[in-house]
Amino acid sequence: MAMVKTEKYKDEVTSITNYCKELNSEIGNYQKHYLTSDLSFKVELDNGLLKIPVHLVVNLNKSDLSRTENLIQKVTESFQPFQRKQKSYKKILSDWRRLFSSKGQ
Repeated sequence: MAMVKTEKYKDEVTSITNYCKELNSEIGNYQKHYLTSDLSFKVELDNGLLKIPVHLVVNLNKSDLSRTENLIQKVTESFQPFQRKQKSYKKILSDWRRLFSSKGQ
């Protein structure tokens, strides 16, 4: 899927993102957004991604967010958290050993 970074409709995209955060506290803060080839905005957050249909953003001025509750709920459900890399047990043990061995010196 082709994506182009844009500043267009930034106020609308951030408004929708903030509304989604009210519905799902796991949704992070807006960082930037992209226009995609499937006519949606891919919103990069500090902890994941949201997908917002272009028609919802473009028509935001014409309608109140509360009137588009079902669409906002779908956007909220599109949230994809970034996968955190977890250290292996051996790596954690190695880090602790290194920490304690340096304290004894």
